[in-house]
Amino acid sequence: MGNPVLTVIVLAYNQEQYIRQTLNGVLSQKVSYDYRIIVTEDGSTDNTRTIIQSVIDDNPNIISSFFNDVNLGLTETLKKVVPSLNTKYACFLGGDDYWVDEYKLQKQIEILEKYQNVSFVHTGFQFLIEPENVLGKKMESWTWNMPDGRIDRLVSFLNHEFTLYPCASTSCFRVKPFVDCYVAHPQLLDYGIGEGTLLHTSMCMYGGEYVFLPDVTTVYRHRSDSLSHFKDISDQIIFQLKYLKLKIVVFKMFCVPESKYCHVVNADLEKNFIMAYSSRNLNALKYTIKEIGLDSSTLQSYEYILSSRLKRFIFFWFLRIKNKIKRYLRYDKYKKRI
Repeated sequence: MGNPVLTVIVLAYNQEQYIRQTLNGVLSQKVSYDYRIIVTEDGSTDNTRTIIQSVIDDNPNIISSFFNDVNLGLTETLKKVVPSLNTKYACFLGGDDYWVDEYKLQKQIEILEKYQNVSFVHTGFQFLIEPENVLGKKMESWTWNMPDGRIDRLVSFLNHEFTLYPCASTSCFRVKPFVDCYVAHPQLLDYGIGEGTLLHTSMCMYGGEYVFLPDVTTVYRHRSDSLSHFKDISDQIIFQLKYLKLKIVVFKMFCVPESKYCHVVNADLEKNFIMAYSSRNLNALKYTIKEIGLDSSTLQSYEYILSSRLKRFIFFWFLRIKNKIKRYLRYDKYKKRI
């Protein structure tokens, strides 16, 4: 292998039934440049490591590994990987997802090479629904009115002001803004839930434009019990509130005025209140809400709302009616536009 232009980072843990297909999809890529593969294995209790090692043995010149003897978690694993990135470009791939387009990397690198103002290229993908193991919806469109200012860009992204959250396993990005952000703010991984927070924070604050390719290059496995999908609704609420806490940490880290992101906090709290009330999981909301770093007035407001059955009932229906009006206004605006 010559001087690789790109690093593919495959993140694996307890994925023995998927990992060979994942790695084969990477190895089948047809590119006009050299690339390398780093596979992380986070102390799996199944045969994931054995399978990875067998693939490495067959491809020793292109694949290297980071093996953890015990399970450290995703962020601790990333702390080992990020400092080792020395290629111009990189991409992430989950150990249970796989690529179905053998020209995926070639297409993305061609865009990054041609347009120096672009830092992040992601593509269409298709869901694979488990445990049924059936292919689901294809995601072939993505729009985001990216603000010019970096602070506004960060707030907009963390508020998910786009059609669908970019699938990390479809991404390809410039390494420099990614590493620059990590070097300047290593604590991001201390608070992070997954690689996406560091990735998109770095692209918003240090990088350039986002480009979406509608080509379906990836199959994204939607598992009922994984890092961001849960069988228990209370676990889902707790996860989302921890992500809200992370957003607040990021905003404060970059000295974002509270007036710019308070609507993000309110929207997330309202969404989780509706979910908790509808599923009768208010305890998950009540016990987690105190830990997410809300300003005192917001915290007091929600403690007041949660203090009685009548207040919860009134607030729930107020939010339902408000959301219906917002949806109607958006639809009405769309109809006038077309």
